[in-house]
Amino acid sequence: MKKTFLLLSCAAALTMASCSDNKTETAATTDTMSTAASTTTTDANDATYRSQADATAQRMATDLNVTDTALVSKASDVYYNRARKLADVRSQYTNDTTGLGAAKRAAYLESNEEFHDFLTPEQYTAYTSNPSRYYEEVDIVTVTPAPAPLTPGQKIERAAANVAPGTTVKGADGSKISVDKDGDIKIKDAQGNKAKKAGDDGTVKLKPENGDKVKIN
Repeated sequence: MKKTFLLLSCAAALTMASCSDNKTETAATTDTMSTAASTTTTDANDATYRSQADATAQRMATDLNVTDTALVSKASDVYYNRARKLADVRSQYTNDTTGLGAAKRAAYLESNEEFHDFLTPEQYTAYTSNPSRYYEEVDIVTVTPAPAPLTPGQKIERAAANVAPGTTVKGADGSKISVDKDGDIKIKDAQGNKAKKAGDDGTVKLKPENGDKVKIN
């Protein structure tokens, strides 16, 4: 089961990377008048977000017995990105209490969905049951609904959402996602674990690199 979560998590990351590569590059405008003081402040905040994210991810790993270092690193990235987003919405909604609350809840819900994708059901339940351990603002988190559980087929569909029919997306680590013209979706992660969802009847087949095949109708 752990390999299944890791496979689908890696597939989602591969798809996101491909989507980013396909976007038209735009020239970034650099503000040459930025002061050294403002740059220092930004870097200090960023370092704080990263340090707090690493600490929270390690605490979560210990609490939930997450031993896969790749998943711990992924958790740290989720916490880091959430901290950055919360800082942005606080700045954006300084005079709008209602808007601020809604934006915060959206940020927490987004991070919940990411954790839901790679934690086991038992780990995710324990994670959402202890908001004071993993969230900056418990009062916001307690009213944030947990996302509905995704089936393996839905996870495969999400991973391949940005892959056009008849194409294959390959990652530098050897992972790949293929979508056939008939709707079949095939995924292989860097460890050699495979997943397939049939386009006609939705049947899902999982084949771990070291393990027995699993068929889900």
